[in-house]
Amino acid sequence: MIAEHFRVFLFDLDGVIWRGGELIADAREVVMELRRMGKFIRFLTNNPRWSREEIRERLVAFGIDAALEEVVTASWATAWYLRERGFKTGYILGSNSLKEELKRMGIIEEERFPQVVVVGYDEHISFGEIAWAVRFVERGAELVATNPDVVFTLPEGKVPATGSVVKVIESLSGCKATVIGKPSPYIFELLFQGLGNVERSDMALVGDSIETDIQGAHGVGIAGILYVTKDTVLPSLHGPSYPDMVITHLGCIVGMDPAPPKKQAVGALIRDQDNRILCIRRRDNHLWCLPTGKVEPNESEEEEAVRRELQEELGIGVEIWGLRAVYLQDPALHFRYPNGDWFHFVVFLFEGSFLQGSVRPCPEEVEEWGFFPENGLPSPFFHLHQKWIREMGGKNKEVVL
Repeated sequence: MIAEHFRVFLFDLDGVIWRGGELIADAREVVMELRRMGKFIRFLTNNPRWSREEIRERLVAFGIDAALEEVVTASWATAWYLRERGFKTGYILGSNSLKEELKRMGIIEEERFPQVVVVGYDEHISFGEIAWAVRFVERGAELVATNPDVVFTLPEGKVPATGSVVKVIESLSGCKATVIGKPSPYIFELLFQGLGNVERSDMALVGDSIETDIQGAHGVGIAGILYVTKDTVLPSLHGPSYPDMVITHLGCIVGMDPAPPKKQAVGALIRDQDNRILCIRRRDNHLWCLPTGKVEPNESEEEEAVRRELQEELGIGVEIWGLRAVYLQDPALHFRYPNGDWFHFVVFLFEGSFLQGSVRPCPEEVEEWGFFPENGLPSPFFHLHQKWIREMGGKNKEVVL
């Protein structure tokens, strides 16, 4: 159980605790159980539209108890940054809540000779306001951005966010902005001040963004847990953005099983020394595919399941490089059994290499097997697995066999 490995959990909000106006499944129960276990909780958001008080009120409205000191927002962190550096006046592109946070820290609005230009988010920002921001920066005002996010994803689609405006100002002024929100270390260091002497190895951030959450967590030496709700191909195994863990439902943090009909499954993209891919032809449907199988109830980790599947189906041992992708959106992952039961499989796709030895396929499950080049897969081949292979193709250039 993930909760056993950490004392402090930092939760991103948009996309992890809620999405739009809806609470995400199990979010309330997970926070409650972590508190029952004696864990420290913090809520950390790059969304600069709201004040800490407004975020706390929204959490409470969703039934999640939260103290004000447990909430850290990009707007509040920006106000602290400006106060620490002695700024008194600013030209502010952002919401009224951002302006109020800055005012509490002693930074007042100034539209003639501001010391700093602060860029947050407000859907009503105009080209005229952006033009004035450029002029002030060119005249010597410091440029500060609450967060780097280029887009916010809403239920109805994507909308331009803070980062989009910042890029325009940077491009026109020739000045680089100081960014306060994730993945910048500043917002994390501010949060850590309220946690006493807790070791960073005892902390984990749960987020849905590889670029801001995972990279930001690793930048300050804490674990990054990636929460995915859509098909996701992971970055380089050895890069700073590769997550420590990947989860598809929040409940697994405290040992809760996924809600039916979801079931976890695993797949394996295994290569030989010539970089060819291991494929099997299944006896039940006579299609060529990658080795796949279900995660059994007694298996605590997906990697354990993929090793067991390869041993049962083909009698082989492999070196697993790591988890490379999670797939859950394709309709082909919805499966109905003859007895009427149906399941939505969430597939964790691992990549690795074949260790020398003999292949001993299970005759009840495997008709044929072989290693094939990516551009020479056998036919008929399961279309979904072909898609996975194509998406993984470019990634393998990073790995030397």
